[in-house]
Amino acid sequence: MTKKTLFLSLILLASLTLAALVYVQITKPEPSIPVNTNQNANINQGAEIDTSNWKTYKNEQYGFEFKYPEKIGSVKFVLHESSLQGFYGVGKIFTVVVRPLPWQDYMFAIGLMDKKFTQDEFNKSYHSENELLKTFDLAGYKLNGFYSQSLNSSNYSILLEDNQYNYLILGSGCDKIDTTSQICSSLGYSIQVVDKIISTMKIN
Repeated sequence: MTKKTLFLSLILLASLTLAALVYVQITKPEPSIPVNTNQNANINQGAEIDTSNWKTYKNEQYGFEFKYPEKIGSVKFVLHESSLQGFYGVGKIFTVVVRPLPWQDYMFAIGLMDKKFTQDEFNKSYHSENELLKTFDLAGYKLNGFYSQSLNSSNYSILLEDNQYNYLILGSGCDKIDTTSQICSSLGYSIQVVDKIISTMKIN
C-alpha cells in the first residue's frame, strides 16, 4: 500500500467515524425535565398531618376543648383568647383563635355565644348565595354548616347549639400548596389543619 493510499484511507475512516458520532448525537432523545408537582399540589392528596405532638386547649369555664398544633413543618401557630366584641355578632361572650404565623386573621376560631345567637341569627349572618350547606362531624354531633371557596381557600362556619351556650366555629385555610405564595406555601396553612382541629373538639 502506497503512502498516498494509506493517507486517503485514514481520511475516509476519520470521516466515517465523525459521521457516526454526528448521527448518534442527532438521534439521541432529549432528557425529560422533571415537573415540580408540589408547586400547586392539591392539599387533599398531600401528606397526612401528624397530631401526636399537638397541644390540648381545655376551657373548664365554658366546657370545651380541642387540640391544636404549635408547629407544622416550618409554620408556627399562636393561640389567642379574647372577651372583646369582634366580628362574631350578637351575643358573643368569649373567643379562642388559632392562627399560623404570619397570618393576622384566624385559621380556626370558636366564639362562645349566649342563647340570643340562634340558628336564624347564624343563617342571617353567615349564609350567602356563594356558600353551600355542608355536614360536619363535630364533638359527637352531625351538624349542618356552611362552606365556601374563594381563589385557593376554603371557609367554614358552623353553629353548635348546646344547653348553656351556642358555639360558633369558623375555619379558613388553603386548598392548594402554592410555593410562589406566602399565604399558601406550606401544608401548615391548609384547610386540612382546620379539619384536624375540628375532629378533636369536645364539648364537656
